[in-house]
Amino acid sequence: MPYIKTKDGYNVFYGKHNLSSDKPCLFFVHGWMANWSILKPEIEHFRKKGFPIIYMDIRGHGKSDVLGDKQGFHLDNIASDMRQIIDELSLKKIVPVGYSMGGMVSLIFALK
Repeated sequence: MPYIKTKDGYNVFYGKHNLSSDKPCLFFVHGWMANWSILKPEIEHFRKKGFPIIYMDIRGHGKSDVLGDKQGFHLDNIASDMRQIIDELSLKKIVPVGYSMGGMVSLIFALK
């Protein structure tokens, strides 16, 4: 299971599929009090169509580290985690796909 170590020391879980595809990569971000598996039907649909997929468990959720302080939950930090995963995988074309709070994080990511 792949993880990144964030700049402030948290382990953030992510998953990936079809990264060798030439299609734009879809980056799925779940909402508050959920984990990546809430988006599993959507992930599977696009995976079967050959899209490259990335998904993550945001800080304090799922397989990612529990946070020691509430400042770690700042949406800018989660958007930075997305950037770190993208950089780790050397990806160029990204389409953020967010659900609930993941939508807000995706917008922040796109604005940065």
